[in-house]
Amino acid sequence: MNTALDEPDPVYALAAAAGVLFAGRRSGLVASGDGRVWTSLPVAPMAGESFSVTALAVAPEEDAVFAGGYGYVARLATDGTPQCVSILPSPSPLVTALVVSPDYVHDGVVLAGTAEDGVFRSIDQGEHWTPWNIGLLDHRISALVLSPAFAVDETVLTATETGIFYSTNGGRSWRMSAFFRESDPVLCLAVSPSSSQDFVVYAGTEGGALLVSQDKGRRWSEIPGVATDDQPINALACVTDTTLVVGLADCLMLIEGVVDLHPHKEINCQSITALTCLVPEPDKIIAIVGSANGQITRLRLR
Repeated sequence: MNTALDEPDPVYALAAAAGVLFAGRRSGLVASGDGRVWTSLPVAPMAGESFSVTALAVAPEEDAVFAGGYGYVARLATDGTPQCVSILPSPSPLVTALVVSPDYVHDGVVLAGTAEDGVFRSIDQGEHWTPWNIGLLDHRISALVLSPAFAVDETVLTATETGIFYSTNGGRSWRMSAFFRESDPVLCLAVSPSSSQDFVVYAGTEGGALLVSQDKGRRWSEIPGVATDDQPINALACVTDTTLVVGLADCLMLIEGVVDLHPHKEINCQSITALTCLVPEPDKIIAIVGSANGQITRLRLR
């Protein structure tokens, strides 16, 4: 099922929570209950003139979704009701990534990655933001992920043009991972849903390399045998610890048994820019795919 809203209107981000899908677009924020019919939500009036939504995140078990764009982060209820908007320091940074603490209801932690100004941190549910870039040698952020055990280990990973950095104090200071691919920007990250503190993390690069770390992002190795044909890996979604959905420029791949690389399934798509997955039943995987040409595609992968 393809849904086009005011094409061309690029889809920059996708997120899902509490039975609601959200898509961040050049024109703003839209929501859907099934991935087929989409309704606009009023982010633009909150954010003034800068209303493109380039990053999304949802608060676990909470009625809140965060949307970021040029110089702002907004918090809305999942029904679209505006709650607050925070303007980031001038000159306005472009928000490229958002993550919300699994213990958000108690610690209020939200992190925002930006295109040139590094990482901003909020401890009051997105009301106020402070830049925290100690040790972060590259401020061009493309992705952020949190440890599933963030409430205990405070581990955060961020992808940049020069490599991957990790933090063990909730994003207040950073160290560079042992990353071996020079001149190959990391575009996306996905963390396994395991609650174990020794979680697995995957990374995709502009040169088409699929990487894995099994020690919280400290060291990385390339997964061989993934036929990307040097296409950029634009999006990743980790469905289980060993089941990964990979979004290339024009192809979606479902890979099962990732570390040992069992045969994978490929589905043709066009201009993939964003990806999220739903698992309504244990043996069913639904992919929601956003594209640069404005389409939002709902696909059953299994």
